[in-house]
Amino acid sequence: MVEFISDIDNFKLKPIKVLGSCAFGKVYLCIDERTGKKLAMKSIDTGNTDNNANAKKEVEKFKHEISLFQTLKHEQIVKYYGSSSKSTCVSFLMEYMEGGSLYDKVSNKALDEKTASEKSYQILCGLEYLHNKNIVHRDIKCANILLDLYGNCKLADFGISKQIKTIRSRVGCKTSAGTPYWMSPEVISATFLDIEYGKKADIWSFGCTVLEMLTTKPPWSHLDPTPAMFQIASSPTIPHLPDNSSNSCITFVNDCFQRDPKIRPNALQLLSYDWVKRSA
Repeated sequence: MVEFISDIDNFKLKPIKVLGSCAFGKVYLCIDERTGKKLAMKSIDTGNTDNNANAKKEVEKFKHEISLFQTLKHEQIVKYYGSSSKSTCVSFLMEYMEGGSLYDKVSNKALDEKTASEKSYQILCGLEYLHNKNIVHRDIKCANILLDLYGNCKLADFGISKQIKTIRSRVGCKTSAGTPYWMSPEVISATFLDIEYGKKADIWSFGCTVLEMLTTKPPWSHLDPTPAMFQIASSPTIPHLPDNSSNSCITFVNDCFQRDPKIRPNALQLLSYDWVKRSA
């Protein structure tokens, strides 16, 4: 294991196990020995990046995630507790979500409509908070939504999120980012057509996430990623919901998949739909 940072105020951390890993970093389950509280520590190795462009890019992405994450405070956002750096490692400490990810819950068995509605309400509350701060998450999917022991949803993983300027300034995102099956048409087209996109891209990804909850799969998942992206960018996406889906559910999901982001509802508008209002 990496040497853990000990200069985050008010914590005395003891690593317990590795929860996950990527090319340049790991997420650890830790115990604060002063309180017995379980915490998650995300760390990335910065010691061998001088001649590795990919490593440098990951470190910058990680630092960006920290700078954004530390500004967020909402009951539907995973809590941030602090960060620290050494010559060979940058880390940040966050809430440990003992229920795992929403993907873990739905990957083998779809949720019933009532449960999906309740979780959709919580996700939307988190999205509305981000969008009010002009933050586009850019990677909404079940794998990036974590659960506590009671099944409450919280948004996580802000590595590719971007804070955009106000709508008045008309400056949004211009580079494709996210996971192929959850990308909106405008995100896929952004790089090739030199167009901007904004918060409504998250609404499309959220629609894919709702479909994932109800069917275990996002749209176009029967295709490989590249042809799926081509279809998303060039063809209507028609969500195939369970046969017993309510009319309010069908309306809700279909509106998330409006191809024109100007017509697509925002998070606040979706919170007024009948399908999620009963969860308020």
